[in-house]
Amino acid sequence: MRKPVDSIDTDDLVGTIRRHGNRSLVPTGLDVISEVLVKVRGKVPRSEACDGPLVSSLPPPSFRSSSQLSSSHGPVFAKVNRREGAGGWSPLVSDSYQWLEVDLERRTQITAVATQGRYGSSDWLTAYLLMFSDTGHNWRQHRQEDSLGAFPGNSNADTVVQYKLDQPVIARYLRLIPLDWNPTGRIGLRLEIYGCRYTSDVANFDGSSSLVFRLSIRPSRTATETIALKFKTMKNSGTLLHAEGQRDHSLSLVLEKGRLLLYHQQVSVAVTFTDPRSFLQLSGLTSWSSEVVAVALQFRTWNRAGLLLTFDLPRPESTVRLYLSEARLRLQIDRAGRATLELSAGSGLNDGQWHAVELISGPDCLSITVDKDEGATAHTSVPLPLTADIQLFFGGCPEQSGRGCTNPFHTFQGCMRLLTLDDRTVDLMKVQQRLLGNYSHLQMDICGIIDRCSPSHCEHGGRCSQSWSNFHCNCSTSGYRGATCHSSTYEQSCEAYKHKGNTSGHYYIDVDGSGPIRPRLIYCNMTEDRAWMVIQHNNTEVTRVHPSPEQHQHSAHFHYAPEEAQLAAIISQSEHCEQELSYRCRKSRLLNTPENFWNAAFFDKETSYLHFPTFNGELNADISFLFKTTSSSGVFLENLGIKDFIRIELSSSSAVVFSLDVGNGPLEVRVESSVPLNDSRWHSVRAERNVKEASLRVDQLPAATQEAPAEGHVHLRLNSQLFIGGTASRQKGFLGCIRSLQLNGVTLDLEERAKITPGVRPGCPGHCGSYGALCRNQGRCVERTSAFSCDCAQSAYTGAFCHEEVAASFKSTMSVAYILRPPHELSSNGSVPPPSVHSDTSPRGENVSLSFRTLQSPALLLYADSLDREYLALLINRHDGLELRYKLHSSRDVEVLASGVTSLADGRLHTVSIGRRADAVSVQIDQNAREDFNLSSDVEFSSIKSLVLGRVPGSYELDTELAELASLGFTGCLSAVRFDSVSPLKAALLHPDGDVVVVTGPLVQSSCGSSSPAKTHTAETTHSLSDQPGSADPGQPLVNAIRSDSALIGGLIAVVIFVTASALAIMARFVCSRKETYRSRDVKAAQPDDGGGQEFPASGRADSQVAPGDNRKEYFI
Repeated sequence: MRKPVDSIDTDDLVGTIRRHGNRSLVPTGLDVISEVLVKVRGKVPRSEACDGPLVSSLPPPSFRSSSQLSSSHGPVFAKVNRREGAGGWSPLVSDSYQWLEVDLERRTQITAVATQGRYGSSDWLTAYLLMFSDTGHNWRQHRQEDSLGAFPGNSNADTVVQYKLDQPVIARYLRLIPLDWNPTGRIGLRLEIYGCRYTSDVANFDGSSSLVFRLSIRPSRTATETIALKFKTMKNSGTLLHAEGQRDHSLSLVLEKGRLLLYHQQVSVAVTFTDPRSFLQLSGLTSWSSEVVAVALQFRTWNRAGLLLTFDLPRPESTVRLYLSEARLRLQIDRAGRATLELSAGSGLNDGQWHAVELISGPDCLSITVDKDEGATAHTSVPLPLTADIQLFFGGCPEQSGRGCTNPFHTFQGCMRLLTLDDRTVDLMKVQQRLLGNYSHLQMDICGIIDRCSPSHCEHGGRCSQSWSNFHCNCSTSGYRGATCHSSTYEQSCEAYKHKGNTSGHYYIDVDGSGPIRPRLIYCNMTEDRAWMVIQHNNTEVTRVHPSPEQHQHSAHFHYAPEEAQLAAIISQSEHCEQELSYRCRKSRLLNTPENFWNAAFFDKETSYLHFPTFNGELNADISFLFKTTSSSGVFLENLGIKDFIRIELSSSSAVVFSLDVGNGPLEVRVESSVPLNDSRWHSVRAERNVKEASLRVDQLPAATQEAPAEGHVHLRLNSQLFIGGTASRQKGFLGCIRSLQLNGVTLDLEERAKITPGVRPGCPGHCGSYGALCRNQGRCVERTSAFSCDCAQSAYTGAFCHEEVAASFKSTMSVAYILRPPHELSSNGSVPPPSVHSDTSPRGENVSLSFRTLQSPALLLYADSLDREYLALLINRHDGLELRYKLHSSRDVEVLASGVTSLADGRLHTVSIGRRADAVSVQIDQNAREDFNLSSDVEFSSIKSLVLGRVPGSYELDTELAELASLGFTGCLSAVRFDSVSPLKAALLHPDGDVVVVTGPLVQSSCGSSSPAKTHTAETTHSLSDQPGSADPGQPLVNAIRSDSALIGGLIAVVIFVTASALAIMARFVCSRKETYRSRDVKAAQPDDGGGQEFPASGRADSQVAPGDNRKEYFI
């Protein structure tokens, strides 16, 4: 029953429980309170020395056992170094159901246990379990490190083996259960317990500790029984007092949400079903000939499925099974020759809590009820005629049961108590003594269920679920991966994405890897020499400054979306940071830090190493780094403990090994590569260890995993220094480079430590060997001190990897002239000469490439001339075919090379590549076959004066036919124009202020060179923290949200912008026409000329998140 009390505060309170005569707060079955258990918060003082022997002075009644071989083998003789009787205790049968129990007569602090075999025999234990109790029942198993339950025993009958407990245990009763013994003998034991008396006047409790008081049992009860206590707490819930009586009744005084509640319940004995061979068999009752039959029990489990009860009915022939499936209670009745009957009730019954089940069969009805909830009751009109000769099987079936027990489901793993047949509670202590029923592989008088999710080993918000022997972490919405959601799915910087070949775009960045900071969506600006992380704030509008007369200053607040910890981590790992505010008159640059992605060290001796403080990764550890070497073996990393260790090494030219020991013996994870790893190229290594498994991944090879023992040690205890590139165990050190070494998301500063360490040099050269292939389109990889970059000077492309086309839309009046004069003509005035067009080729040949898109024919694409009145012209003829005209000698006629590919003026993008070596000319258009031509003679094309794109100015001396064609200009799109090492269009767009480029008309960079109008330079994918693992590549930029809600919002915004822009355009046109305002030269040039012509508009990006452009003045990098 419950009696609620008013809410309390944190002042001292006095709680009183009284019983007056026959008027009691509890049923009269609680005649005499024999034991009081108090459990609140705090800790108990300990004495300085607590290692005295406790067993030697105990009287004979303090010893009990499951059985004894004879009177001379009784438990009273189980004292260390004693020879009375048969020299120790031995049970009647040597099996795992035997036990020896010691009553220490009062609650005692136990610090160690010692065992010895039976004197003068071959009987001793080799392994055992320890159980503790304050009451003599409801035993709790002692586990070292909350996982290891077995204790090592003896190797002979005489040696005393002592085992000190990691943490002292406070208990009155100790029970030792043999697990294994000498195979040539039997169970034999002498025992000693070490500790001290447990006393405390004032007790503070931490929520898991408790005190037990034994009250004198009086033969008669008094009129009033009182228990009083005073408590003070800051918590609103907890058990204050638990009292037990002689008739298995108890009282509990509980604080729940600031209210005092009094509970009464009956004390019960629990039994644990541990493995698939566990079962409990009971016979039916003689009273079951009556019309109403009831079977009830309570259970708790973590498993979603398992058999609770099964029995056969002879008339009619049928089988009844009560079981769990999908965490619901189900009743199944298989009837011979008839349809199977099924009932279900309850849900979520695998929560580890006690649940009550009741099966009631009447004359014309059958029902099952869960937790006495009317809403969780199922009924049927089919009765169950139970009789006395029925055998009930709980939890499972015997291995050789024959007819009478079949189990098509999983066996039950969990605890049961309060088994009731009709109104009679089954005495499980008689079952343990083999006086009632039959059983196998059960733990009696204990509920051995373990909560593996409290505390949870799942990190970063991963959801923990568990079964009887294991736990699982659901990482699907966390942004992390691994057995415990420890490792981040995303990279830690834009630099890391760049080295995977990714271009500019939005990416999720996890700045501290496996640390506590959450991933953040950040724009990565991949430039030719750097990868910038660009973070926006909320104050990008122009702000007028009005300083006050008193302070002469202006205050502005800038709020960045990332949290302060994220910003601090981004700054700390950056090579260079800028916070730029644009003013009308000046700029301010703040913040500069030295750390970077390339933090590296070079080990040039096998005996050299770097050392750091001890690595702290007791339960979870992740280690990642990159290495480059020509050596076939070497140790990357090692940290030792007294017995534990962790090590990563290159064991051969194609294998990396991750080995560790946490007390269960060495565990090794190996990854074999099909290609050599000592090829002087960068290779990545990532090792992770948690309480469930150890894993290793090298480059993009499949990860190798080794599971940890389910009931083994879990804490990795290290105490030596952490060695990098070498070892303390005399193994071969590492020769080569290690960079970007991170332990649990923290970057170790290898360069700073290398500066003061002999045999190790900071930094590491030779990055182009690994990353040079990322530079495309004639881009050149350039080595830097601690990085690489792509030099696009000789390429017609731009961008971080020379991958972005440089394109522009032309009108018929526009032209680009790139002036090229030989160096000797400029030597007289000392000017710096422009790049030579033949700097990388011979005058007897040239390489020309470009892409174009047009509807115009004929049209001149490119014109090159020399001081000797020689020229090269690339054009589209009147038949929409490509034509190449050479005049390489003033006294010879023009040679025309016409391609067989036609229909080039179709508005599609076409790519042309031309190569000449002496008199041999090759032409390739798109993916068509290469066409080969020959000139009439081998002539040099030297002293090139200029390159012209678009309309050729009238000052050029051209042939009549070519002059007519050149006057038409070009209308369309040109991109990626390259003449040997010169890119005239790129120079005109990106460096228009130079003296070598002459531009006529409003030339503006465009994306018209894309293969399709809708294509952008990056892949358009969406990825968020809520995506399932593997649903999207985290290395892809996030530039286009494709969810329906985003599309709807984007559509509405587009409509609003279009209507607004149209209205503004009409108003501006009206105002301008009324006031006769002038138009700028660029606007005039943008108007179509008289001849007409089609302009190919630039295809804009489809990014849903606008990338910061050059015109944005407020940004944080």
